[in-house]
Amino acid sequence: MPDCVASLRITSIIALTNGDVDEAIKNSRKALEIMNYEIGELVLACALYTKWASFLNYPEKQEEAKKYFDQAWSIYPNLNEVIEITKFINQQMSQQ
Repeated sequence: MPDCVASLRITSIIALTNGDVDEAIKNSRKALEIMNYEIGELVLACALYTKWASFLNYPEKQEEAKKYFDQAWSIYPNLNEVIEITKFINQQMSQQ
């Protein structure tokens, strides 16, 4: 794996755990443009699902929310697994 891909993957995970979902989406997409790999897809899906969930309490943003959900679902269609992985990542990052 090229160093730039590894770096983008790590910054995506850090951005996601720090609540910077837009940065996580941007970096994950950049990494996947360079090299398509499963963990990169998973990180992008986690970020897209997180963005979708952030809109759920806003009726006026449901159409935009659906776009994020559809993108995430097309990449990684197992939402329950993504939730568990995201919890695990957050737990690991909070212990450091």
